[in-house]
Amino acid sequence: MAADSQLIRHAGARHVDLGTFGARFLLTAQQTGGAFSLVEHDVPPRTLAAPLHRHVHEDEFSVVLEGVLSVQLGEHVYEAAAGDVILKPRGQWHTFWNAGAETC
Repeated sequence: MAADSQLIRHAGARHVDLGTFGARFLLTAQQTGGAFSLVEHDVPPRTLAAPLHRHVHEDEFSVVLEGVLSVQLGEHVYEAAAGDVILKPRGQWHTFWNAGAETC
C-alpha cells in the first residue's frame, strides 16, 4: 500500500489461516509506521480465537462483519455485534471468542 493511498482493495489484504480461525490483515503495523493494525477475523461458532495476549508495538482494530464477538480487554468483557469496531490498545492484555451459533 502506498503511503498516500486512501483505498485498500480486497486483493491487497493478506489472509492468514490461524488454525481455528482466519484473519485478513487490512493494514499491518509495518504499513502504518507501527501505529496500529486493522484485522478482520473469521471466527467459527463456539471458538476461542486467541489466548490472552498483548501487542507491544501497535494498537489493533478488529471489525465485526456478522454475528457477535466476545472480547476481553483487561478485566472487562464486551459483546461486539456486526458493524462494531474493537480497539485493542498496545500493551493491553486481550482475548476474543465467538460463543454464538454463527460465524462472526
